Amino acid sequence: MKKKTMANSKSPSFLIPTIVVVLQLSCSGGEGGVKGGYWVPDGGREVSDIDPTYFTHLLCAFADLDNTTNQVTISSSNAPSFSTFTQTLQQKNPSVKTLLSIGGGQSQPKDFAAMASQASTRKAFIDSSIQVARNNNFHGLDLDWEYPSNDTEKTNLGLLLKEWRDAISEESTKSGNPALLLTAAVSGSDQISLLEYYPVQEIADNLDWVNVMTYDLFTPGGYPNLTQPPAPLENPQGQFSGDEGVTKWIKLGLPSSHIALGLPFYGYSWHLLNGEDHGLFSPSNGASSGDGTIGYADIRQFISDEAAQTVYNATFVTDYCYSGTTWIGYDDTQSVTAKINYAIHNQLLGYFAWQIGDDDHSWTLSKTVYNSLISLDASVGMNVITFEASTFTLNADAPQLSTFTQTVQQRNPSAKTLLCIGGTVSNAETLSAMARQARTRKSFIDSSMKLARSNNFHGLDLHLEPPFTASDKANYASLITEMREAVDSESRTSRKPRLLFVATVHSPHYYSSKYPVREMSKCFDWVKIFAYNFYTPNLNPTTTAPPAALYALKNSSNQISGDAVISDWIRAGLPEKKIVMGLPSHGYVWRLQNANNHGLFAPANGGNGSIGYSQITAFIRQNRASTAFDPDVVTDYCYSGTTWIGYDDVQSVSKKVAYAKKRNMRGYSFSNAAADDNGLLCQT
Repeated sequence: MKKKTMANSKSPSFLIPTIVVVLQLSCSGGEGGVKGGYWVPDGGREVSDIDPTYFTHLLCAFADLDNTTNQVTISSSNAPSFSTFTQTLQQKNPSVKTLLSIGGGQSQPKDFAAMASQASTRKAFIDSSIQVARNNNFHGLDLDWEYPSNDTEKTNLGLLLKEWRDAISEESTKSGNPALLLTAAVSGSDQISLLEYYPVQEIADNLDWVNVMTYDLFTPGGYPNLTQPPAPLENPQGQFSGDEGVTKWIKLGLPSSHIALGLPFYGYSWHLLNGEDHGLFSPSNGASSGDGTIGYADIRQFISDEAAQTVYNATFVTDYCYSGTTWIGYDDTQSVTAKINYAIHNQLLGYFAWQIGDDDHSWTLSKTVYNSLISLDASVGMNVITFEASTFTLNADAPQLSTFTQTVQQRNPSAKTLLCIGGTVSNAETLSAMARQARTRKSFIDSSMKLARSNNFHGLDLHLEPPFTASDKANYASLITEMREAVDSESRTSRKPRLLFVATVHSPHYYSSKYPVREMSKCFDWVKIFAYNFYTPNLNPTTTAPPAALYALKNSSNQISGDAVISDWIRAGLPEKKIVMGLPSHGYVWRLQNANNHGLFAPANGGNGSIGYSQITAFIRQNRASTAFDPDVVTDYCYSGTTWIGYDDVQSVSKKVAYAKKRNMRGYSFSNAAADDNGLLCQT
């Protein structure tokens, strides 16, 4: 984060550059919710028919392993769709990430075992995989080796993953491109393949996450005599289940934040011996036809055509339907919703679907899991710091914390680093309880200072959601007053420079009246005010809008804007010189109803959430998108086809910096410097 001081002189001085590490007060894992899905060429949908707005990551399956050269190849029949996969999807969702999956259930495990057995063949595989991914514009690679089956293969897979990660990092450094993602599809249960033959430590160290295949646990081929739940989340009979598989992976040492839960968009059909006996575990004699596999769209068609009865079983977390002697076990909306809740409760990274072509024409399952995972987005990305409700102390477990300041100052010795505590996903009830008593406030304050000093930070940034009651507001005032006194006292005792003490407030929806402004003015060195996220596709799905408007639209009923928020705080008593204006390094994506109507407030059908500035500039280049600047509200936007993005580009940022100078504010800062495009915004 970079801030500039706004002085009254014509040549303003500059505030010391400040970098903030944001740590959340919670106990969740992960680095961002994964809403993934595999696509296969023969899966019932063309790439152009995919609606990627329901996904954060889409995996293109499969590239092949040539058992002669040990190189990754794409078949001639798949080459046309694979080469345009990313471009086609990003026209509809510029923020979606694509991965090329290698292998699959139809590949030969012995070929992967042979490739991984020698350094030279591993190198051939790794180098070719990176080249194929880059040549076809994928953002990552996914390994689907089904399955390593002994200790030797386990060891060799560990070597492969480490060397692969090293090669990806080296390629990124040389090319200047973002490092490729690296993931793997792995067995979801000992029922499928023994988990003990996976090198868990190497997986945790080198993969961004793993897709745990918690399905195909019970099929007509393996269990022909009784109907079964193909992908049960729970199994009170003590047999295999999704929970059993996930729990074992975690016990083996894989962090929950590395796990994406597998969801089948298909089921299996059994042939009942007696149409009147149609429950779970009813007598049957194998599959209704073939191996029994049937996609979700065909299941819904069967239910409609045959007036089939449907049942949800909450004990096993499975759905089934039946008509005559045909019985189908599958996952419908109730099952997948329960599984997403399980993922949230167990702090998993997200989910992936196999395979998205099996969803129905309305994308029923994809919509269900996507909407359910909105709450998962609010619970991930917070494993760096935990807030212990029993003691109200802070603890950090991220190794990068201890080296953060040193790493930053190697490039800029004058930079100051701050540890940000809290965030929009913090537990408000826990924080309220902490601020209620002097004893618990002291525990929080002492541990926060200790954490900052032990990790060489220069200050603390308190990012707590506003109090909502009069007593909460008073307790918050006590907290910051006592915290400032403690910071001053610690400096005198330790004879070290005083820790900076600042605050971040989230003002689009919570105004200054919620805060003890007088105490904030006295205690904080500055207050950063979020001046963005006023309009989003979730809040305003029917029309495009300026996410971070500086000024409200004239004659509009909605007067929310950066100027309105800043003015509100100043009227409440916060001095201009204490205000740092928060600027966004991200925008929001809407889907236009009509590509020819593409201005501000054009009709839209929702959107796909936020997108970083560097991704926006890439979208503009790749799609030759048109760009526009609106000087009245001060916003930029771009559009291509039915994709419309509202954001701040250099023109908007320049206007806002000038606004901050004119109002004699302390400076400005960006929400996430990592989302910038090679410092283009930060250098404005």
